Amino acid sequence: MNLFNSKRVPLLFAKPPYMDESLIGYLIRLAELHGLECHSQILSLIKGKRYKLPNTSDILMLSELVGCQPNLIEQLFGFERRDNFNQRIWKIQNEWITKPYFISSRHLKHCPACLKERKYLRNVWELSLYQSCPYHFTPLITECPSCNKPITWTRKRLEYCNCGDSLISMPEVIRHDNQIHLSAIIENRLGNMVKIPSNVIPQNISDRLLNLSLDALFKTIWLFGEVIPSSTNHHHFTSTHKTSPKKIKLTPSVIDTAYEYLSDWPNKLLDSLSSHYKNNLTGTSSYIRKIYGPIHRYLEEDIISNELTFIKHAYEYQIRKFWAQSNKRAPRSLGNQLELPLED
Repeated sequence: MNLFNSKRVPLLFAKPPYMDESLIGYLIRLAELHGLECHSQILSLIKGKRYKLPNTSDILMLSELVGCQPNLIEQLFGFERRDNFNQRIWKIQNEWITKPYFISSRHLKHCPACLKERKYLRNVWELSLYQSCPYHFTPLITECPSCNKPITWTRKRLEYCNCGDSLISMPEVIRHDNQIHLSAIIENRLGNMVKIPSNVIPQNISDRLLNLSLDALFKTIWLFGEVIPSSTNHHHFTSTHKTSPKKIKLTPSVIDTAYEYLSDWPNKLLDSLSSHYKNNLTGTSSYIRKIYGPIHRYLEEDIISNELTFIKHAYEYQIRKFWAQSNKRAPRSLGNQLELPLED
């Protein structure tokens, strides 16, 4: 019997997904169980298109195919949702992700040791900022060790590249403590008790990161690792300068740069802003927009959660200092929100 003759026929060898499994990983695992060339055949059955990922409207269809409760399918990470403003959002266990550049679903990576121990793709591996495994202290691999091609989501088997070589062999790698620290924070936010390295950044800053939601954590790392460095390393900006393009390939250097700021908080931030101010002083009343445009916009548009007040406070503290030094009245947009101590 051809499984794909009817949308009502369940997949014969289907198994329920793991709680921390990714949607793409589950589809690959289903295809492998049924001896299919690629999970695109399952996508074709669900969506009518071979390379279009399911969304929340397809949850019931997929649950019928695999013969399990819809809530078990819904918990898979990878379903794109929409918020009240019709913006794309993603849910990973009980946490929400609001930026597409924090997700790397089609650019798969994994820990070879984890995959060898348990034959499924973990959802955290699809988070762009999850770069190293805090269990085995190794960077996740993104390319086949043999053919050096990117690991594709259209591969036939979880443990093998399409070239036929194994993806669970451990290459020689260099330990990256900043990445391990951040991944351990992520794991703990998702309820997995992993030891967080204590020698990477000051303990009070590490504790602060641990208490942020995943989305706020990622926005913090992105601000310090990408927005501020890319802004303060240039002398001129226009109102159309973009700080968060739709497609961004995050690299480990983003994490390392962010951790430089966090290791010396808030001094590194204040020094960076001060240096950029001195190099671009114009004396005009619109200098915040001209000099700090990308940073200011990111703070206004994305750093909006109350849990990130400490970041806005440090920024506004320094901006007020600049205005005081120039004997000008501070802009009304700064408000009166400078009552919290910097290291609170």
